[in-house]
Amino acid sequence: MNLGRSYNATLDITKKYESIQMDYHIKGGHKSVFGVQLENKIDDEVSFIIGSDISYSQSNGVESSAEIMITNYIDNENQIGAGLDISNNGVNFKLVYRRDRHAFSLPIICCEELTWKNVLYSTIIPSICYFFMSLFVIKPLRNRYKNEIRKNLIKKTLEKMNESKKDIESIKEESNRKYEDEIKKKGLVILSAECK
Repeated sequence: MNLGRSYNATLDITKKYESIQMDYHIKGGHKSVFGVQLENKIDDEVSFIIGSDISYSQSNGVESSAEIMITNYIDNENQIGAGLDISNNGVNFKLVYRRDRHAFSLPIICCEELTWKNVLYSTIIPSICYFFMSLFVIKPLRNRYKNEIRKNLIKKTLEKMNESKKDIESIKEESNRKYEDEIKKKGLVILSAECK
């Protein structure tokens, strides 16, 4: 094995509401990383992600990290979420916005030391933040998007109904005009007809 190269192996299993991804990286012989990520869609709008990485390097030894994230789909292209990342370097809270294949992440360092007290505080505060973000940001955005779609559908339906009424009126006017022309000519006028 050439130690100057990076090697990568990935296993990705995706179903309708679940996906599992496993990665193994060897980076230049100095560091190797093994990662597992499980994504479970609770419904069409909410996704729950759990991930874990274990790495080994000659200089730092064994390092591990775990990530928990919840994302909400605002529409088909936009997602917003919040997550918690616990590692040897401390606890980080992050806000994530994804649009198509682009992801924007805002990490917030909650604590640099990994203790149970810090982890507890770091899980309660992000949970409360996520609750308020969901209540005041995600739900209004989703409702606004759904209302726009509903208004557009109603507008298109009304336009089609008006066009249909205009077509029916023009057909009635044409048939009345032809009826009057035939009466003036004393031609053939069909008063009723049946098809069997």
